[in-house]
Amino acid sequence: MQTGSLYYHFTSREQLVAEILHLGIQTVWSHVRTAVDALPADATPVERVAAAIRAHTICVLEINDYASAQTRIVGQVPPAIAITHRDDRRAYGDYWHALLVDADDAGVLAPGLDLFTARMLCFGAMNWTAEWFDVRRGLAAFDVADHAVAVLLAGLTGT
Repeated sequence: MQTGSLYYHFTSREQLVAEILHLGIQTVWSHVRTAVDALPADATPVERVAAAIRAHTICVLEINDYASAQTRIVGQVPPAIAITHRDDRRAYGDYWHALLVDADDAGVLAPGLDLFTARMLCFGAMNWTAEWFDVRRGLAAFDVADHAVAVLLAGLTGT
């Protein structure tokens, strides 16, 4: 593909970046929602959060390049692009907030845990895996996702 061919589909570089951000977050959200929805109806709130952590991490590492790109560039885009992406980020954050509220209401999260801070720390940990993950270290994406579940749930539940 020639460089100019991109401008047949996108009017500017900014529009291309905005589309990558949109596709990235929509893809990871779709995988997380699918994983959580696949759980049995009687799944506990912790099992739902664990499924979300696992699906998010695997998507960032292995399933979708847009998801990985989105996590890597979201903090570096021009303000106009960040503003258009804000709605996607808020909607995905609201989904996670609901998962954490359910777990908190069930009494399984550490007492006094600030759910916004907890959610942002989880996102930071899951998204940062894209920066250091390398299969040559001997772990598969699924292994890293299992570690993310263990570490993040231990922090969330205080166990």
